Amino acid sequence: MGCGASGCGATRCSRRRAACHRSLRLNDGDLIVSGVLQRADAVNKNGRVYPYHTLRREVERFARDKVAMCKSYGELNHPDPQRPTFRAVDGG
Repeated sequence: MGCGASGCGATRCSRRRAACHRSLRLNDGDLIVSGVLQRADAVNKNGRVYPYHTLRREVERFARDKVAMCKSYGELNHPDPQRPTFRAVDGG
């Protein structure tokens, strides 16, 4: 049985779960994830283009102000706005 996420099959969930456990084990309890968040100098789904220097500046600022201070959190994908989400329970 899958995790319930749209398009997620049992095998894919098992691999993701195993990868999470492996990351936690190898990184002293820290979950390390990687992936493409946004592409610079390319049209995104809402028709915007963000220059490389702008994205670079904002990534550096986020890393300095949030990640380094252990205040970084977020959501993957774009959840249904009708359902309570992580965003809805944001303490900030």
